[in-house]
Order: sequence, then C-alpha cells, then structure tokens
Amino acid sequence: MPQILRATYRNGTFILNNPCDLTEGTEVELLIQSSYITTVPRRIGWDEKLAIMAQKKDDQLLDGVSTTNWEIEEWQW
Repeated sequence: MPQILRATYRNGTFILNNPCDLTEGTEVELLIQSSYITTVPRRIGWDEKLAIMAQKKDDQLLDGVSTTNWEIEEWQW
C-alpha cells in the first residue's frame, strides 16, 4: 500500500520526519518532484514470473508479426 512519507534531506541522506511501515533493509526507489517524493513500486518477483512465462511460451506476441514486401525489399538499417 502506498505511503506518503515526509523527510528532510541532509548531508546526502533522507531523514524521515515520521515513522514508516517498512521492514529493516527494504529497498525503495524514490521519484523526486520539486519538494515531493514519490516512491516507485518495486516489481518484486517479476524476473521469476517472466522466466516462467518464457518457458511456457506465454511471452509471445498475441497477433504475430507479419512482414511486408516493402520491409523485405526496401527497408535499410
């Protein structure tokens, strides 16, 4: 669940002004906009889930890829 935390930046460190509901050692990403900080949700476990999808071939495009003659004959990189 998102939390709004107030902190003061001093000597390269954010010092929280109020307690937060995180376990010790939890990594977070911060998005700083002006004087506001927004946490970016971590996608914990996504690497494993994506690997399982690849094994099951669930990571393929749904509509396939169709190559046109123009792409074959005319396109240059």
